[in-house]
Amino acid sequence: MYKRITALFIVIVFVLSSVVSFAIDDRQVISKKEYEIFALSEISRINLECSSKYPDCNWSSSTVICDSVPLFSPDNVINGMVFYLETDKERTGYIQIMNFFGSFITSSFSFKGAPACEGLMNVQLLDNRDNYEKELYYIGTYTYCLRKGDCFTVIDSLKEYDYEKVKSAYNAFVEDYEASYDHIIGYDAKARHSNNLISRSISFSPVVMNSFSSITVYRPNGTGELVTEHCSPTAATNVMLYFRSTGASPLSTNLSDSTIFEQFFYLMDTNLITTSNTPNTSGTSWSNIKPAYDSFCSGRYCVPTHIAVVPRLSVSWTTITNHIDAGAVLQVEVDDYLGNGGHSIVAFDYSGSSLYVATGWSSSLHYELISTSNIGQFIYVRYN
Repeated sequence: MYKRITALFIVIVFVLSSVVSFAIDDRQVISKKEYEIFALSEISRINLECSSKYPDCNWSSSTVICDSVPLFSPDNVINGMVFYLETDKERTGYIQIMNFFGSFITSSFSFKGAPACEGLMNVQLLDNRDNYEKELYYIGTYTYCLRKGDCFTVIDSLKEYDYEKVKSAYNAFVEDYEASYDHIIGYDAKARHSNNLISRSISFSPVVMNSFSSITVYRPNGTGELVTEHCSPTAATNVMLYFRSTGASPLSTNLSDSTIFEQFFYLMDTNLITTSNTPNTSGTSWSNIKPAYDSFCSGRYCVPTHIAVVPRLSVSWTTITNHIDAGAVLQVEVDDYLGNGGHSIVAFDYSGSSLYVATGWSSSLHYELISTSNIGQFIYVRYN
């Protein structure tokens, strides 16, 4: 699968290799070379901070860019680049650079994992790739699309939207990002020089959604179906596995990953699995997540000392970091501006303005710059 996806991106890069420069919001013209220069400067900066801030870093002075994938706005303007990296001829993750309003931002990177645009790519969509245009469109947060005329297809859900809907969603995303610009740009100025270090030892491999893709769940009338749209129970499973791995939680080690996941799937009523006999792909209602934790932890005798929901209006970088500093792990619900309910991730730690997260599609951990404007809520769980 990895080779198929990588080959797809190489094709995209080849088709777009003639792109030399492009306008950013009509404010300036930025060349592909400038993206590369900024990416290399960030790689160098991160490499210098590796020993103190990034315990899983495997980059070095020999780390180079080996492949790149341009990302486009709905108006066919390049708004970012994904750079695949190589160190001593071995693949060593990626770095994703964005530019929405005239300033470069390192939106995410990982030393081993795959970028979101690769991890989310649906196999069915890959098989029908020739039916779409070559460009990959970035609409915000974890939303990437392929295009056919005025119709955009979200690469992980295969849901389709017209140009006006996609353009409106993208504008809303950029406006929210620009509204929190002072916080975001701190990554390139003040925040990246903060003294916060990634201090947590992650001794387990996070599960991914594909880990459970062959599980059959049953509706009240007994009809079975394979699990889909299950990022929230996957995230909850990772929270439980983390605290079990540290010894903080008394959750039984005899309990399998799939059993934990299945119980959360039902408790969260994901895709209305317990309340409807009709097949559904609505995912998980955010209001169901905290009660599912309460029920699961009570039933498995592993009740946290602290667990609560922080709603949208109370979400800030301060509330996020304060809870992490206090020992919490966060299940974070990130908005999807196309109205699909968003995506659940798990934040274990932070450095500067980047959260240290499990994304749900990669067993590696990622450093991601997520605007607090994009967070609909988070649930913090502590065992201290």
